[in-house]
Amino acid sequence: MDIELRDEPTRLVAVHRETVRMDELPGFYDRAYRSVVAAVQAAGGTLVGPAIGWYRGMPTDTTDVSAGFPVAGLDEGEVVDGVVVEPLPGGRVAAGLHVGPYDGLRDAWMSLEDWRRAHGVTPRGDFWEVYLTDPSPDGDPGLNETLVVLPLV
Repeated sequence: MDIELRDEPTRLVAVHRETVRMDELPGFYDRAYRSVVAAVQAAGGTLVGPAIGWYRGMPTDTTDVSAGFPVAGLDEGEVVDGVVVEPLPGGRVAAGLHVGPYDGLRDAWMSLEDWRRAHGVTPRGDFWEVYLTDPSPDGDPGLNETLVVLPLV
C-alpha cells in the first residue's frame, strides 16, 4: 500500500455515533448508514461523498465510531432522528488506499502505523476510513477500495 502525506479539508458530515463491540461493527454500519440516509433526506440535505467510518480513538474490544456521509444543505449541530451534523476536522494526514476485502483493513492500518513510526509523525488520536466503492452482495470483495486516513498533529 502506497502512503502519502496530504492536507484534507474540514468537511461537514452527517453521522450516527455509538460505542460498538468490534464483532458487531458490520451490523452497526448497516444500521447507521440507513439511518443517516433517511435523516439527511428528511432534513432536505444532500449526500456529497462516499460513506465514512470515523473512529474516535484506538479500538479495543469496543470502539467509539461514527458512520455517515459528507453532506451539503445542513447546518453544523443539526440533529435529525439521532443523526448529527458535525465537522470532520481536516489538516495534515497520512493516507493509503487498501484494495480488497474489509477483513484486510487491519493489515492496512498496521502498514500505515509502521509508516507513521518510521517517519516519526504523531497521530491526532482519531482516524477514518472512506469506502470508495459500494459493496454489493453479488460483488467481488477483492475489488473493494477503502482509503485509510490517519490525521497528524
